[in-house]
Amino acid sequence: MELPKIDVQQLKLPQLLNELQTGRLQVPRFQREFVWSLSKTRRLLDSMYKEFPIGTFFLWRAPAGSPLLFRALTELGIPEPQDGADIAYILDGQQRLSSLFVTINGKNLGGRDYGRISIDLEIATCYDESTEEGFEEDIFVYHSGDNRRYIPVSDLVGSNALMIFKGVPEEWQSAFNKEL
Repeated sequence: MELPKIDVQQLKLPQLLNELQTGRLQVPRFQREFVWSLSKTRRLLDSMYKEFPIGTFFLWRAPAGSPLLFRALTELGIPEPQDGADIAYILDGQQRLSSLFVTINGKNLGGRDYGRISIDLEIATCYDESTEEGFEEDIFVYHSGDNRRYIPVSDLVGSNALMIFKGVPEEWQSAFNKEL
């Protein structure tokens, strides 16, 4: 019997997050609990903004009829898979994906408010205009959003983003529009 080959696919982050949101992407029982701190999540977002590699995600698409091996993620707001639904399991990258999920959805977990992770548009603009190596200032900060300089990530990608954009000073608007 020939073993199936690994199928490398390029998926966009919104697609992965949507699969989590709908329960089609699950965390297997053997994976550890979500543990990433706010500062580690902010560093991940900084790396994404700076277009640094953040690693790959390794998923396993379970064959139809496979036993359910998921760990319930009710604290993240991820529904259990529906009977008979196609399911994929996160084998590598669960902490990164979970961090992005809770930040984009503005979740509060264990006293950590991921909804306060905001982009500092002034620092982001300085980074974008900088020509020096080793830019060390944090682009993503733990700060209440003011929808001017500090924009919570959940608002940056939310349904009110266009309204917020209109209130951002013109010199910071290109940083607001930069994709993560």
